[in-house]
Parts: sequence; C-alpha cells; structure tokens
Amino acid sequence: MPETPTCPECGEPAIRAADPRPDRYPATFPPITWTHLDGEPLCPISGPDGSRPAEPDLPPTVRVIGPDQVGSWLEGSALRTDEELSVAVIRLAAAYGMRLPYFVTGDLREHDKGEAGPELARLLTLDADSALDFLNALCPEGLTFEINDGLVLYADSD
Repeated sequence: MPETPTCPECGEPAIRAADPRPDRYPATFPPITWTHLDGEPLCPISGPDGSRPAEPDLPPTVRVIGPDQVGSWLEGSALRTDEELSVAVIRLAAAYGMRLPYFVTGDLREHDKGEAGPELARLLTLDADSALDFLNALCPEGLTFEINDGLVLYADSD
C-alpha cells in the first residue's frame, strides 16, 4: 500500500506546500513545493546553485486509482484508533497530491506530539473527510473510497 512522502535528509513526513512563496522567505528563494508537517521547507541540500530545499522521497505508488486496486487500502480498528486512521487517510491523500491547508498540518503536528483529545480527534475526522473527498475525486466512475473499518476502495458492483 502507498506510504507518505518523506524528507530525504531527516526522514520526517513531507507534504505539499500550501503556499509556494511564503512572505517570510526572500523573492530569490526557490518556490517551496514540499514542506515538513510544520510548514517549513524540507531540509536544505547543496547544489551547483547553492543551498535549496530537498525534494521528497516519493513512495513507489501508482498515481492513478483504478479497478485493479479495489479492496482494503488502510487497515482499521484492529490496528488503529479512529484518530490514527484519520491521520493515515490524510497522509495518503497528501501522497496523492492533496495540498494540505495550514490548519490541517497543525492538527497533524498536534497528533504527532501525542496531544490527543476529543477535540483533536473531531478535527482530524473532519480533515479526513476532506481527504476522502479528494481521493474520491481521483477515482474513475464506478469506484468509491469509504472509511469502514479502514479505508476501502469499492467498485459499484460490490
């Protein structure tokens, strides 16, 4: 199953940047396409033109969702809490190109720090619903993702 992109320098998860040109960086800074969960660019690497943010290590996943992928994508309650499943769905959507708004990356940071609680769980469930909508938009007609004891891709004929 797909995994999330990671920073090749530190190994932390990488997500698509919500803002490729944040105000806090000079105009000469290269566009930021990927960030750590905290919104900071990926770790710097040296190149022929100086230092620049690294490009993420992308998972070896197929970026097209098709009928041959019907079935369970992420295991559910036996392995994960609802909050952990929500986080996994969000990260999967990010791996498939969903740009995560800053408030979602904040929710992920709180989860990663172990700051669990009913309000964070509620927010992550809402974030996962948006991620589910994004994944469903990638599906051809006749295929649908549902969260049902995990994330499952169903064919209309099922």
